[in-house]
Amino acid sequence: MWIKCSDSPTPRSYHSTVVLGKRIYIYGGIQKSIFSKSFYHDDPDIWVYDINQKQLLKYINTKNNFSSKFLSNNLIATNGPITHSRCRATLFSMNGNLAILGGSERFYELIEFFFINECKWVHLRIKEMPNIESPAIYVVKSKGLFVIGKNNKEDKLYIGLIKERENI
Repeated sequence: MWIKCSDSPTPRSYHSTVVLGKRIYIYGGIQKSIFSKSFYHDDPDIWVYDINQKQLLKYINTKNNFSSKFLSNNLIATNGPITHSRCRATLFSMNGNLAILGGSERFYELIEFFFINECKWVHLRIKEMPNIESPAIYVVKSKGLFVIGKNNKEDKLYIGLIKERENI
């Protein structure tokens, strides 16, 4: 039986989702502007639906130590570097937190980590990372991230492993 949620994010395409515990996280994608039916934009924030609470929340990027006391109860301010708007990115879980990779011509070398309990973003640049849209990612414990994806402009498939730098 289909049960419609009372709240939902703005309709979008090319977004990414991941389930972590009893929460569904939604990131990115292209969505219609509420101001114009012909204007589309990418969403840099993370929406989360808490299955137990039946509540939709939104982690929003804030700037310059913005006070969260001005936000409504369903908006949660984040800190750290501002995350980037991306579509065709992959949102995945890693060690109980969230990470975003791919989907942007400008930020393809960045993995953006979101530490849920701290509401904090951390960016990590990956050396020699190819530009991949919609990568499939598998976390290989103690080995790194196995990544497979395609660069649509070059029509080229990439397969590789992202791992921590080894001490030489």
